[in-house]
Amino acid sequence: METKNHMDLTWLKNFILKEIILTQHSECRWSVLASALDSLQQPVHSIAEIGVYQGVCSQFLRLYFPSANLYLIDPWEINTSYQSSDGPVTTTTSDMDGAFNQVKSYFQNDPYTHILKKLQKKLLS
Repeated sequence: METKNHMDLTWLKNFILKEIILTQHSECRWSVLASALDSLQQPVHSIAEIGVYQGVCSQFLRLYFPSANLYLIDPWEINTSYQSSDGPVTTTTSDMDGAFNQVKSYFQNDPYTHILKKLQKKLLS
């Protein structure tokens, strides 16, 4: 028999997958996550956002979860894997630099936000 926590997580996974598929704009995905977390009625202590770019979602997460540690992870650089991805956000280094500076300015006085300028590393199998 499944535990209540496992059933809640299964329901949450299914809910998020369904909503993301129905959501055409990636900017709306954070609202799906927030709704799902609200329905579980669990405190959120830490959030990691991978792929931050200009920090639009990051700002929402900060407003919605004001006391959570927020880890913002993005390389903010143009690289070959980024360029070969489906529809890169930008193709210029100056846009990436501007986006990084924008994120830094939004969160410069926020002790609970940690900006990590990191490139994704492939997992070893």
